Amino acid sequence: MNNYDRALLFKLGYALTRRFAVVNHAFLQELPKYCKQYADKTLKNETVEKLIKRSEVRERTLKIDFEKIRSELVECSSEIPYDCIAPIDFVKEVKKHSKDKWVEEVYSIDIHGSKIRVDAILASLVEDVNEKLAGFKDCEVCPIQITPGVVADALKYIAVGVYAYKVGVEKIPCLAEGFVEDPSKRLLTYVLLLLDTAFST
Repeated sequence: MNNYDRALLFKLGYALTRRFAVVNHAFLQELPKYCKQYADKTLKNETVEKLIKRSEVRERTLKIDFEKIRSELVECSSEIPYDCIAPIDFVKEVKKHSKDKWVEEVYSIDIHGSKIRVDAILASLVEDVNEKLAGFKDCEVCPIQITPGVVADALKYIAVGVYAYKVGVEKIPCLAEGFVEDPSKRLLTYVLLLLDTAFST
C-alpha cells in the first residue's frame, strides 16, 4: 500500500464510531481491579451523601426528552428481534409503568434507605462538565458541549444496567458474594461502575 492508504487503514470516522460503544477488552480483564477501586470509595460515607445530593431532581439546563427515550425503549418487540436496543423483559418493565412514573421507577435504586435517581446523577455530572467546557474560548468550534442526544444514549444504557441489577442477571465481580460483604456497599460499588462506564462511553 502507499503511505496515504496505510495512514487511513485503521481509522474510522466519528460519524460511524459514535454509533457504537467501544468495549475495551483490557478494561474487562481488569474489572476486579476497577471494582476494588469503586468498593474503596463506598467505605467513605461522603460518597453516599454526594450521590444522594446529585440525585435530587431539579430544574436542569440540560433538556432531556424522556418520552422519546421511553418510546425508543419500548419499540423493541419480539416481532423484530434483531432491531432491539434493550432486552424484551426490560421493555415489558418499561411498558408496565405509566408514562409519568416510568422514569422514577426505572432509574431509582434504594441505598441505605435513600432512593437514588441514577438518571439525575448522570444529568448533574453532564451539566458540571458542560459548565467547564463553556469556559474554553480558544477552540475552533466553541462551545463544545455534551448534547442531549449523547446523554439519551447513556441514559438508555443506565436504564438497562439498573434493570439488570434488579433482576440479578448482571454477573460481574463488583456484585460477587464476598467481594464486598455489605450488600448495600456492593450495590453502591455497582452504581459507581455503572455511572463511570456510561459517562465515559
